[in-house]
Amino acid sequence: MNKLIIKKIIKNITRKKIKIKVIKIDEKKMLLINKKYKKKYRTTDVLSFKYINNYEKKKYIGEIFICYKIIKKKSQKYKKNIIKQLYNTIIHGILHLLGYKHETKKNYMIMLNLEKKILKYIFKNI
Repeated sequence: MNKLIIKKIIKNITRKKIKIKVIKIDEKKMLLINKKYKKKYRTTDVLSFKYINNYEKKKYIGEIFICYKIIKKKSQKYKKNIIKQLYNTIIHGILHLLGYKHETKKNYMIMLNLEKKILKYIFKNI
């Protein structure tokens, strides 16, 4: 993953200099984490965990776990470029760290539109 693009994504969303950790894991590990922390018995493409104590000096706000294999499957299913799907997934995770949720249809649409807007901006300015 290109760290410069991830920095652009973060800056575009927050207008601040913050840091996140993006951790690539396999499906088995994703399933275990999802079960343990989210009480969901399925695998997923991304999980976000906001730090309880915001490490002010380093400005880390949380961690995003991604599963490349699932991201690849999604890109094939939706006939989307794998790189765009990867960064869309990271954007989704960052939005969760910033407090966005998609439990209601309205919130889902807000988040989806924001993801599209950010993705368009990022790929326009690469």
